[in-house]
Amino acid sequence: MQSGALVILLCLCCGLAVAAGEDILMPPISGLDTLASWRAGVAQADARTKPLTIACFGDSNTEAPTYTVALRELLQGCYGDRGTGYFTFSSARSAIPRGPEAKYEGNWQYLAEPTGPQEPCPPPYYAMDGYWCSSEDAKAALSVQFPAVPGNAVHRVRLHYQVGPGLGAFSLFIGNWERARIDCAADKPGYAVSEPFYAEQFKITHLTGKVILFGCDFDRRKLAKGENQLAGGALVYAFGHGWGMARHRAPTDAQAFSAFFAATKPDLVTILFGTNDMHNDGRPAMYRQAMTELVTKIQRAAPGVGILIITCPEAGQTREGAAEEFAAVAKAVAAANQCACWDWRVVMGPHSRPAEQQGWMADSLHYGPVGGSAFVHLLLRQLGFDLNDPRHWTTLRHAPETSGHQQLTVVRLKALDLANVATALKNEPTHTCWSLERKAADTQFAVAGNALTVHACVYDQRCLAGRDNWNGSNLDVYVSKVGSYAGDEQEKFHGHHGIVRQLVIMPNPDGTVKVSGHDCGQDIPAPAITARVTPLPAGGYELSALIPLSFFLLDETTAQFYLESAVVVAPGPGAPPAFCRLFQSQHPDNGAFCDNTQVALVTVK
Repeated sequence: MQSGALVILLCLCCGLAVAAGEDILMPPISGLDTLASWRAGVAQADARTKPLTIACFGDSNTEAPTYTVALRELLQGCYGDRGTGYFTFSSARSAIPRGPEAKYEGNWQYLAEPTGPQEPCPPPYYAMDGYWCSSEDAKAALSVQFPAVPGNAVHRVRLHYQVGPGLGAFSLFIGNWERARIDCAADKPGYAVSEPFYAEQFKITHLTGKVILFGCDFDRRKLAKGENQLAGGALVYAFGHGWGMARHRAPTDAQAFSAFFAATKPDLVTILFGTNDMHNDGRPAMYRQAMTELVTKIQRAAPGVGILIITCPEAGQTREGAAEEFAAVAKAVAAANQCACWDWRVVMGPHSRPAEQQGWMADSLHYGPVGGSAFVHLLLRQLGFDLNDPRHWTTLRHAPETSGHQQLTVVRLKALDLANVATALKNEPTHTCWSLERKAADTQFAVAGNALTVHACVYDQRCLAGRDNWNGSNLDVYVSKVGSYAGDEQEKFHGHHGIVRQLVIMPNPDGTVKVSGHDCGQDIPAPAITARVTPLPAGGYELSALIPLSFFLLDETTAQFYLESAVVVAPGPGAPPAFCRLFQSQHPDNGAFCDNTQVALVTVK
């Protein structure tokens, strides 16, 4: 086949407005030098130090599962799936493929701005995509379920909601556990973002007064010893709205932009308004004013973050020449405000009808999956993102698999008095338990005479000096001669059947402890141990304990055994699955263990 025939075939397949034999016109992005934050974000994602994050603002083509879904899937193919990024609390918004699912109970209002090609309501308003929900029903509830993810990954979530005079409060539940009570009352109206929490599902309920909810941002993580093993990745936030125009998004409150961008830290913001501005409004001066206001607010809220304005082709319902006229305005706004601009209108040609015939669009207005995919491939190319560059394909880089167990050497000491335990173990290796991202406990061990000697600092804010009840907090010590910790189905799966002894030490505010014993998960009589508990000033407690070696089926001559420590720092029943060890069966153990995640092979010297 001759080269000219190849060009003709490419033109027909893409639906581009070029004559046979002509080169395809692919305009570069003007102002590409203003997108330093994008290039830095790509470099960080390449190095797996931060997810590459893009916030996309626009109309129905940004809301619908077209180019934003294609952009997310393409980048996550390179860097790894970190979820859909943002979930709007409104049944009026289009569903996002592979996104969370929501269930609404009671009386909710599903609000949208705009609801058609009309003027926006008076500012201030806060929703990033113009959708939100509201309720004053005390029996109302909103439940969110995230898609199941493999490998025991979890979702880190933040709620986005409105505060202001006359607003009420709501509770955040994870299972049966009330994770937080959030008060929405404030002196002035505003946009708020909650502290992050980990959950595979959560429920907003127990409303008092009026509550206004926007949505939640989230990303997938897999934590080991406080470190995220899913570093890097890609997130694409799609803030689109059917019928949307620049003049609908521009009145969004400046503080809302500031709060959102402070939480999510995008590397690039894209703006794709114009289609409805052309055929539902038709006023270039209004488009210019609204685009300038929107760009200015985003720049103030996210200084240093690059903004890319993308022009729109004529969509079959607009007057001749409108696309060129509005594109000129978009370019002028970009140039005046140090933004980048990509003239997608030129790539598509003056009319979208040929693209519809080639399957890019369903109705000459909305891009389909094919058109969205083509859009994204061409956009990334113009951004300088080479899909053939192996640096971007971090999903293909695999960390070496660890084998065996952590090696831990403990000293063999003469018998100790309880008062000397902390001093004797001061310089011994620390065995750390983690509560996802924070340290939950530091433990140290030694063999002293005929006792396993333990010194631990457990960081549990519920355990405060002067508080009558410390119910729910405890330190667990697991010891095995052959296998791993109690109930570990992985050990059984690999054919290990070692006897595992577990001792649970529960502190009391008066300095005493309660203990319980377990053998391979079955209750057995607890040994008589010597222990002392001292509250820590910032919350939590220091524990010193002498445990008879005979309880663990060890003696003073034992040279090696397996050991693990874990700590419970949240109520067991109803605790979030993210806090639970998941066994081979994938069922949580209904506890709230904060694990060190690796059993240690102990050598006594």
